[in-house]
Amino acid sequence: MNINPDIKLNRILIDFMNNSTIKLLSNGTYGITFEITSSIPFIGISDKPLQKILMKLGIVKDRKISHIFDIKPESIDLTPVNQTEFMHENNIHMEIYTKSKKESQPLCPEIFSYYLLPTNDLKIHDSILNTILVLITKNKKLHKFFRNTNNIDYFGITFMEFLDGYETLFDIKIRHVNKRLNLSTIPTSTQNELLGCENNYLQYVIRTMTGLIELALLGYNHADFHDGNIMFKKSSIGNREYYPDLTDECGRIMIIDFGQTVKIDDTILDRIKEFYRQKEYTDILEEIYNSQRANRLEIYDPRYNFFYKYITGRYSSFYNRNNTRQSSEITQQFNTLIDIVITSREKSKMLYRKNISELNEIKDRYNIVIEELKRTIPCKQTNIISEFSSSAENTFHHKPSNNYSQNKTHKRDQQSRKSKKQSRKSKKNK
Repeated sequence: MNINPDIKLNRILIDFMNNSTIKLLSNGTYGITFEITSSIPFIGISDKPLQKILMKLGIVKDRKISHIFDIKPESIDLTPVNQTEFMHENNIHMEIYTKSKKESQPLCPEIFSYYLLPTNDLKIHDSILNTILVLITKNKKLHKFFRNTNNIDYFGITFMEFLDGYETLFDIKIRHVNKRLNLSTIPTSTQNELLGCENNYLQYVIRTMTGLIELALLGYNHADFHDGNIMFKKSSIGNREYYPDLTDECGRIMIIDFGQTVKIDDTILDRIKEFYRQKEYTDILEEIYNSQRANRLEIYDPRYNFFYKYITGRYSSFYNRNNTRQSSEITQQFNTLIDIVITSREKSKMLYRKNISELNEIKDRYNIVIEELKRTIPCKQTNIISEFSSSAENTFHHKPSNNYSQNKTHKRDQQSRKSKKQSRKSKKNK
């Protein structure tokens, strides 16, 4: 079954892939992403020529039996989704792209086409799936990828805009932690902690808050907004790809992975819009935090619990281990900063491709308030490394970034810590 039966677009995609190279980018529980680079530019819906596109591949079937894909030297374990879930993620992604682009500018990458393809299509010459098979087998690391497909009913394939030059909030966080600690690298066990008052990272937190609010005003709750699903692209002088943000540090935000996204109930949406009018932005984030995902589970997953609280303004610092709600003063500073960002973006739209000097006064106010917030947020300036190490047992674990090598490092470190813990237990028992 081809969800998008546009024969012309199919032909364009096939020609693009026939002149391409492919690279594995990341693997999640429900999908694997690939970077496809071609010598022939691809022209999407927005008429922007692209040398790279992103392909997401998943398994679609009702039986929840995972499938192992072979790569060199390891393997990927993928859990299937049913057809309804596959359709939901792609349809809601396209809705958000269209609505956010119409409102101001896209909050997510553009989807070109998505397909539900039977396994038999692997054998049909010049089909979408067969073209993917040929392309993948040209890669020495991926040549055994489709070796065993006996228990697969359908492949769910999505082609979308490749976010070239973007990095995840996870990577940004680690970069700022490394800079703060004056280290070139930092042990994985300490990567999941960060000072709430970290100089530049806090600006990304504020911009993430406004992105989630913009999405909520469109009627959607992402519901899986961990730091691997939030991405930023640095702005540059003369760059008019997007409306200027308050600082060159943040640039443009993009939100990805809408598998758990839900449409907000009309009653709640009315309440959110009233909060927006009253400039009570953290109350909007509170509504988002207290909602459910598409799978009916609560948003505050224990693995990311503290991150969700931090990013929705419930707690101002990762050092707040006693789960004490932040002071009203900090809440008001968050609200003020979010309001300044929203105001600056409204002005940016009006001044787009024109003189943006009028934003300087807003930027100055923003910088003053964020300095006030950093002074207000409780921070510990003692030996950070030892604090990280001593609190490792209580530390939540973020989903790693979309870098596959980091995923492997993360798993190895987890196994190493588990092995050491078991060894200590064994010695103690003896």
